[in-house]
Formats: sequence, structure tokens, C-alpha cells
Amino acid sequence: MKIENQLRPILITTMLQGEGASLLPEGSIAFNVDGSKITNDKDLLTEISIVCKFPDYFGNNWNAMEDCLIDLEWLPAAGYQLIWRNASKLFLSSPEDFLVFLDICKSASEFWQKQGKQFQLVIADDFIFETANSLYGKVSIISPNPKPT
Repeated sequence: MKIENQLRPILITTMLQGEGASLLPEGSIAFNVDGSKITNDKDLLTEISIVCKFPDYFGNNWNAMEDCLIDLEWLPAAGYQLIWRNASKLFLSSPEDFLVFLDICKSASEFWQKQGKQFQLVIADDFIFETANSLYGKVSIISPNPKPT
């Protein structure tokens, strides 16, 4: 499988079966986020901070999350990937928080790209995938504000 030099910041797919981490270079770190209990921003901030091992000074707000995702000095790696399963729980209960998080991940991806590294959010959720397909046509990779093709 040939991998593009620049991955899209947001990948929406059906449920992964172990192939997610192989999308990034060797020496990358994949973080697995279980969204089955995430229904609001507080839940998401807490889960991401635990999974990504944010430092104790993490402020538990959107700005602090963005700061930590563009830092990650405590976890040096060739690249970073957040694999978010069951993301539809947050999407359905708080779509605003869902979109804020996508925006933060896009920002983190742009930052890391300038550093010569990759950062990617993989949303592995059948409902999100089917919703994106029905809204935007056949897609597997979209950005936070996709345009119909």
C-alpha cells in the first residue's frame, strides 16, 4: 500500500481492524479513544487527557487541549494519530463540541506538518461514516468543513 506524504487531518472510516496505526511512519504513536461514554466537552477533555497522558498542568478546557496536542514533548514520536471509536455518541449529544474538537485536531495537524511530522484524527464510527456519505457523497476522507463534490 502506497502512503501519501501528507495525510488528511481527519479520516472518517468504518470500524478499523488494526490497520489504523500503519497509516503513519514507523515510530509514530497511536492513541485509542473510546467515545462510548463521551457525551459532552468535559467527558472528551478528560478522556483525551488520560489517553494522551497530558501533564498535570492541563487546564481541562479547549485552549489547553490544543496547547497540549501541539506540544506532546512528553511523548516524542515520528507522528501522532488519535483513533476515536464510537464518536457518534458526542456527535449526537453535542454536535458543537464535536466540531470544536475537529477544529482543534485540524489545527494540531497543521502545526505538526510544519514541524515535519504528521498528526491525524481517525474517526472509526459507522454512523459518522454513513452520515458523511449521505451528506457529501461517497467519502472516506473529509475535513471538518467538507464541500460537496
